[in-house]
Amino acid sequence: MALTPNLTRKTLVLARRESSYGTDATPGYVGANSSAMLLWDETNPIQIDTKILDQQVVRASFSKYPDLVGRSLYRLKPKTMLMTTPGGGHSQSDAGWTSGTGDKAGTAAAAGVPPFFGPLLRACAIKETVNSSSSVVYSPVSSNFSSATVYVWADSLKHISTGVYGTATFDGRAGEGIDIMFDMQGNYAEPTQVTLASLGTIQYPLDGKKLVEKESLTISSGYVAPVSHGIQTPVTGPIVRSFKFDLGVNIIERPDMNSPYGLFGLWPTDRKPTLDLVIEVENNLATTSPYFNPWNILTSGSSALQTITFTHGVTAAQRSEFVFSSCQLREVQYADDNGVRTYNLSFNLVSTNDDGDYTLRFY
Repeated sequence: MALTPNLTRKTLVLARRESSYGTDATPGYVGANSSAMLLWDETNPIQIDTKILDQQVVRASFSKYPDLVGRSLYRLKPKTMLMTTPGGGHSQSDAGWTSGTGDKAGTAAAAGVPPFFGPLLRACAIKETVNSSSSVVYSPVSSNFSSATVYVWADSLKHISTGVYGTATFDGRAGEGIDIMFDMQGNYAEPTQVTLASLGTIQYPLDGKKLVEKESLTISSGYVAPVSHGIQTPVTGPIVRSFKFDLGVNIIERPDMNSPYGLFGLWPTDRKPTLDLVIEVENNLATTSPYFNPWNILTSGSSALQTITFTHGVTAAQRSEFVFSSCQLREVQYADDNGVRTYNLSFNLVSTNDDGDYTLRFY
């Protein structure tokens, strides 16, 4: 029998929220249609992380004894794009699973239905609030965390990781799309051989990615809008090259002598969310409109907190909104973009109200 290679392009990821930490939520409970992720670029989204205990033996030569293999866990880094496209079976509330209209992969965006990557987003210390037939809102939490079970088929090898927690980064550039890079960790289990063919027909979420355009990004103070710009639709506001929103969730390991591989699981312990913007530097600093003076905002500290908002997607049923209500500018750097001077602005996302750091709303 000839040896058959394992192909990187044939990689499937399923995810589902766990009802209790570390309990296999069995993604694909109604077949693979119900939990399939729509992913890009990262053809190896799962890796094993094993501690090798390199202990030096004292003997009459330099010969080495075998190492002790320590704790093992999975690291998962699936990459997708920001879409409002729903995934089947993902609207799991604390009361249980629902299966209403639009709650299946392959359907168009529907107001009040979570996106297909919802289970992974919730595993980043985020809560999901579903407003029926209206919107789905994601905001940070400091307790009552939701973990996820993630299945990864590396061609014919099936990996199961329970108790998955992590963080994520949203990265968008003008004229491109918004990438979401998840950085997750979960419990380890030995892979098994289960062919993709055994799953039957896999129906993925619809491709609903949108161009980064007409985002209407605004900075609440310190910025005086320039005259209308934009060829097709005149808009006002800064000329923005890109943004990067980092959830900044810290995940720790929980070592345990009584657990397999010496690891009970993982847990979120802190978050330090940040927002980075790249905008053009305008000639006028503080004399006549238009101008933007980040230096004054920086040195004013907490007395000059900014509200920064923008909307992705111009179609009502395919729109998502970012709201950062208390942004403290922590760094200003000059940069160059093809001969045009730009500001690299870095903000800490702070809040005087508990868990009021940011909100992400899908319509």
